[in-house]
Amino acid sequence: MKALISVFNKDNVIEFARALNELGIEVIATEGTAKEILKAGIAVTKVSAFTGFHAMLGGKVKTLHPRIHAGIATAEIGIVAVNLIPLDLDFSSGNPLNSMDIGGVAMLRSGIKNFEHVAVIVNPARYDAVIEELGKKGKLSHDMKLSLAKEASEYILAYETKVNMIFSIMEKGQEREDEEAGKRCRWTTTRLFSAVRRVSEIRPEIINFWDHAWTLHVEGFHEARLILEDVKERVKFMEELVRLAKEMR
Repeated sequence: MKALISVFNKDNVIEFARALNELGIEVIATEGTAKEILKAGIAVTKVSAFTGFHAMLGGKVKTLHPRIHAGIATAEIGIVAVNLIPLDLDFSSGNPLNSMDIGGVAMLRSGIKNFEHVAVIVNPARYDAVIEELGKKGKLSHDMKLSLAKEASEYILAYETKVNMIFSIMEKGQEREDEEAGKRCRWTTTRLFSAVRRVSEIRPEIINFWDHAWTLHVEGFHEARLILEDVKERVKFMEELVRLAKEMR
């Protein structure tokens, strides 16, 4: 059996890896985690050596590989110890989603799906109990693996909830920008189309009216390519657009 370790929170990971080695379980780890384990003089196989695939995009893509997920699906990898890069709701340093963990979530989901044969560990506080049971019985009980999988599922749910919170903050920020743009009567094309898309989620017919209004604005007023009949036809849609806008205020 192999154990795959990829952790942002490295509490007790050295002791965990050492104990796994002593039980004859091969440890595979992502670069940062492997570096810490190797410093302690513990044998570890780097993920890149296991997959034959070097990390890409500055380390953002390293475990999204069939060798990893096939190993979890077949229980060749029987322990998946993963905790995720935390998401920060502070936008001062840019979009928080830039640091969103993709590979870690994917490994956890693979392990959860095969929980009857794979132990999925997200909490370092669980390492000792796992090692103790492995030492006594040579394997983990169904109840232990079920409990670990449930904890991992709740952990992912909390992570995804934070992602949704970030989207909500983004939406509120966009609404504030739209409100300020409306007060100044200065809308960029990008902001206009973004606002129309959001409003169309409530009133889908808005898109059709907007298309006519935009054509009239560009082709009629700016480019002077529309004949009078086309202008009159599209004015009707603009009037309807204005009416709907007033209804939604």
